[in-house]
Amino acid sequence: MPRFQPGNTAALKHGGRSQQMRQRTRQEDSETLRSQLVERWTHLAGQGFLFDLLIDALCDVLHLRRVIDGHGGPVSPRGHVYRAMEEKRAREHDVFAYASALLIPPRDLAKLGKAAGIIADPRQVQAVTAHRELLELGAAEDEVTES
Repeated sequence: MPRFQPGNTAALKHGGRSQQMRQRTRQEDSETLRSQLVERWTHLAGQGFLFDLLIDALCDVLHLRRVIDGHGGPVSPRGHVYRAMEEKRAREHDVFAYASALLIPPRDLAKLGKAAGIIADPRQVQAVTAHRELLELGAAEDEVTES
């Protein structure tokens, strides 16, 4: 078989860059995260699409963390922050938003730590918790003004 033809599994020497390896790794990560989350929070099994969004966002965060770790950190040799870091931060916010919608406390989600690609930084958890409380206060104020 020619060297770079589709389906040539011998050409997987490029490792994580090959589409087949990335697809297989993402599927394995998805299954692992799904089983971990359902094991901790059994109510998630019946949540459907929202739970799938959470799993996809967690897989994105995990993949971006691997990319950043592969580069040796979030800053290039020239001192520029890698775009992957910005994308990772945005997807982490998505993860916490989905988790909040699924009634998973941010502190509990952060306990998954590196297994989910999330930094278990207490300051980040506190910031997300404070944001969630502000949203709840805003919703409570809206209910009071409507009454």
